[in-house]
Amino acid sequence: MNTEEQTLIDGLFGRIKQAEDPAQPRDAQAQARIDEHVRQQPAAPYYMTQAILVQEAALKRLDEQNKQLEAELKQARAQLEASRPSGNGGGGFLSS
Repeated sequence: MNTEEQTLIDGLFGRIKQAEDPAQPRDAQAQARIDEHVRQQPAAPYYMTQAILVQEAALKRLDEQNKQLEAELKQARAQLEASRPSGNGGGGFLSS
């Protein structure tokens, strides 16, 4: 594991810790089911952590791509608006 991976793992568990609220009741049946699966599959938290981090990275890339595409669209719309005739007095074929 490299430093970046350690930081990602620590960050994930830090966010989970912040989200934990002992005042909020947990679904006892769901908790029991999860506990049962973790007992049967002790490596599950490892793979779940890996899956969450991969999904978060993918979401981050998609968000960045979406922002870039929105900026390009805004620029294209501005260029289109700038290239249109103003409609004030220039007159076209059917303007009169």
